[in-house]
Amino acid sequence: MTAFKNLLTKDYQTVKKQLFVPLWIILGLYVIFTFSIIIAYAKGDANLVMGGIPMELLGNADLHRAISFALQAGLFLGFLGLIFAIPMTVLSATLLNSDIKHKCELFHRSQPVSVWKNTASRYVAGIGGLVGLAFLAGLFQLVAGNILLAILTPMKVDWWLAFNGFLLSWMHLSISITVLGSLGFLLSAVFKDNAIGKGALAIGAVDIAIVIMNYYLKLGIPALSKNLFKLVYSNISDFSNVFPTMQYGIVMGSNARTTGDISAFTLPQGFLSGLYGSVFTWETLAKAGLCVALYALATFIYKKREVQF
Repeated sequence: MTAFKNLLTKDYQTVKKQLFVPLWIILGLYVIFTFSIIIAYAKGDANLVMGGIPMELLGNADLHRAISFALQAGLFLGFLGLIFAIPMTVLSATLLNSDIKHKCELFHRSQPVSVWKNTASRYVAGIGGLVGLAFLAGLFQLVAGNILLAILTPMKVDWWLAFNGFLLSWMHLSISITVLGSLGFLLSAVFKDNAIGKGALAIGAVDIAIVIMNYYLKLGIPALSKNLFKLVYSNISDFSNVFPTMQYGIVMGSNARTTGDISAFTLPQGFLSGLYGSVFTWETLAKAGLCVALYALATFIYKKREVQF
């Protein structure tokens, strides 16, 4: 356990700069967003509306509660999701081949630690580290965003539903970026350098081959890239399909014709249990098993890979 802890500390120090890139981006964007809101209010240009109806005219408490949930869920998946998905792709594809670049692979391979502990430490520090930081970033967004809404708008924030919106989104994002990171982890074992570029070329070559086969053999084989995208993001798509804004009939945007359309909304009892049900599914369990398999395969390839001096 002590050896693994030391490995984890070493690997965390190695990837620390890359781990914190998303947090600096989020902090910078929040500073810009906050100043923009303050300037807009100072000029009298800020006006929070829903379907063309000013928020202060909407007295329906359930509507405000539902918006509290939807804002956090939507912002986390749409805003933080991309910010963490890109670093996950880049970082995970270097976890097992960075030693070659730094010319220290022989040193690390010669340490009295099993290769499985070595790769597990890198997996946890890199992929697990980004998942953990996404949670912290989501908490920051939850608190900062709701405080701004409460101060600068007539929005009646429901902190409990807002927290659940964040938590559910983080769970779904964690599943997606862990699968994405596991694929990158495998690429870092297969390719000794430029794993992302070579992996993309390999996938592109397979897609071209599939297109040719489908054309000449009249087959209907789906593209590999399309299947990989679906594999990574299917749970997020499933979650968005059970958002309150879709399943439970909140009228939003151009569909809101009158104040009555929105103010008559009632938030169904127990809707959160259905949303949590979208996390704990057989598909999630299958993806967890896939991540374990990808990790094991990457470790096996890394173990058999020729050491670079």
